[in-house]
Amino acid sequence: MTRKRSSAVKKRIGIGSVVEASAKAVLESDLYTILQDPQAHTLQLQGIVQRSVTVNNRKRWVIRWFHERLEDVPTKPMTTHSLTPIFTRVPLETSLRQRQEQRQEQRQEQRQEQRQEQRQEQPEPGPGREDVPCDDGDACDDVEDGIENDEHRDEGRGEVLLEPGHSQQGHPREEASQHDRHGGATPHPPNPPATTTVDGVTWTIQSAVMGELPRANGFVCGLPSWFLSKNEGHQYFRESTGDMLQLMLEGTNENLRQRKKRLLSFDEFMRVIGSLLACCCSGQSSLRRNWSAPARSFMTFSFEEAFGLSYTRVADVLASLACVPDSEDVVHHRRHDGFDEAREMAARVRPLVDEFNRVRKRHVPSKRLTIDESMSAFESKELLPMATIHTRKPKPQGFELKAIACVESGVLLKVEVQEGKRLMQEKDYAALGATGWVLRLGEQYFNTERLIIGDSAFASVQTAVEARKRGLHFLGNVKTATSRFPHTWLKQHVPSAIGSTVTATATVDGHGLIAHAWRSGNIFTLISTAGNNAEVDDGEGRMSTLIRAYKAGANVVDVHNQIRQGTIALERAYKTKSWLRRVIATLVSMCATDAYLLWNRSNPQHIPVLDFIGELADVLGKTAPPPSPRTERRLSLRSASSVDDDEDHNPAKTAKTSHWSRNLRDHPHYNLSGETKVVRRRCSMCKVHKASYYCVQCSTPDRIVAICGPHRPLCMKQHIDRWDTSESP
Repeated sequence: MTRKRSSAVKKRIGIGSVVEASAKAVLESDLYTILQDPQAHTLQLQGIVQRSVTVNNRKRWVIRWFHERLEDVPTKPMTTHSLTPIFTRVPLETSLRQRQEQRQEQRQEQRQEQRQEQRQEQPEPGPGREDVPCDDGDACDDVEDGIENDEHRDEGRGEVLLEPGHSQQGHPREEASQHDRHGGATPHPPNPPATTTVDGVTWTIQSAVMGELPRANGFVCGLPSWFLSKNEGHQYFRESTGDMLQLMLEGTNENLRQRKKRLLSFDEFMRVIGSLLACCCSGQSSLRRNWSAPARSFMTFSFEEAFGLSYTRVADVLASLACVPDSEDVVHHRRHDGFDEAREMAARVRPLVDEFNRVRKRHVPSKRLTIDESMSAFESKELLPMATIHTRKPKPQGFELKAIACVESGVLLKVEVQEGKRLMQEKDYAALGATGWVLRLGEQYFNTERLIIGDSAFASVQTAVEARKRGLHFLGNVKTATSRFPHTWLKQHVPSAIGSTVTATATVDGHGLIAHAWRSGNIFTLISTAGNNAEVDDGEGRMSTLIRAYKAGANVVDVHNQIRQGTIALERAYKTKSWLRRVIATLVSMCATDAYLLWNRSNPQHIPVLDFIGELADVLGKTAPPPSPRTERRLSLRSASSVDDDEDHNPAKTAKTSHWSRNLRDHPHYNLSGETKVVRRRCSMCKVHKASYYCVQCSTPDRIVAICGPHRPLCMKQHIDRWDTSESP
């Protein structure tokens, strides 16, 4: 069965064929880094076969993939078994010139038949009309079709400008060249209707739409001006949070006072936040495991020693974590007349969200913004008033946040929490539905001529018109919001070749709109208020500038969500049954993600996300006090059991339990008297990464044994095993 299928497939694939393959087969590794798509492991890529090569006596195909991220990335030749044909090639025995002549003859015959039908259906001339004889029949037909009419030609640009009610027919040479460019597939249907009316809006097909999209590089380094002087990662985090941490401290202390617990200082609260971020790097299944004994193989150090906090203290703080003190009704979950649970929930979250947005008003974003949704995953037995269920999400239940972000830097500029249907109706622009989200999130950028990119949840004719009324441009993918949009009409007139497009224009409330359709396996329809449909000069001309701009900005928030939920994963490291703690953890991880993105743009040497989070946790825990007497006693007992009787105290014979790590700033050589400079040395084990920790047992005042921190536990484990087997470092 397999041999028969492979032979059948082999007959259908050749030079010029359009094929499909999984991204895993095309790129063996670094899918997410190259494609910048959170769903890269499930992505199907399409491309055209350019030539065949022989590798290890096997025939392979060199494919040019239709993906913007793979333009400059060399891909391996593909085997026949890993490809799925979509469109078969034109027979090779027919030359290109012969195929062109055949297609031109077919089109000429079709045009002659259509003209005869039009003459038969044309009414007799009235009394006010005179028939002008013409010697050249073809020329007369072209004038009737609107091609050679000087009144509708723009001499400065050379394109044909059409008014509503006029049809457009392409020149035979232009049609032939366009037809050949798309691999010999079926051309535009003959005599497509030039105009259509959808819900009172007249759309006209245009071959060329001239205009420019706002440039993406119209900003200062993609960073806020007050970030340009920052050098350390923790400074970006502190600037991204603003007064959020202070609000959380005040609310938490009030709850601790009600529970008769010891109050927090700001330094201690920073250590709590640092310990939470360190839990993201440890890889433990629960928060409590990070405070286990460091003698276990998976532990590199004790959290109690690093942050000066016991697990009991951290648990008390997290149980009281809030920005607004708990009321009696909320604590006891009472239901009585006049108690509005949805409004109470929104009031407890809104101060943090407002402060989050206030800080980001100082950002200087690029000219291109994108809007999308984020989720704070939270499961409960009963559906809370603010909770939302998205079946297409990996974790469908939780709290939905709409966010707008900068396309260049990827930083979130504003978020808004879904507070329930009833409360959302009280918001500004609530009567406009999904358009209201776009206007509320982009309100601070009105009259700046920026471009907002949105997916099908926001894209509609209404959104484009309302945004244009307020000095913004909009570009979005239309799927279901087809009111006044020629969705079906465009799909009917897109040629069948991959990369084919069709464009129509209309005017609504005095603002010009562009409807653009592009075929890539499925048909992709866009609505825009600016731009052009010129093909991108990538060798094949398979993608227009509108499509390229949309694909470059549509997944920016998705990438931010992938870093926050997939890599940092504070929601996985810090499990809670409180919806409020979950939302707070989501906002804190958003700030950490923004700090990482900003720091990477301002520093030429990029580091992995977990390395940045680990160093951030180190800095937040730098104010940790000396170990408690209990901790010191426990450490001394472990050390006493492994002390060597030799006068030189050979560290090679030291037991595993005596090895533990501390920050390099605590070493006498790097005692910087309270300075915040991050100290790093090359790790003594991996010899690759720069470590911020050292082994206390193996180091002396004149000798430092640097070890990678908790985000790389393998280095500490190898170090312990190496010393335990009496090997020299």
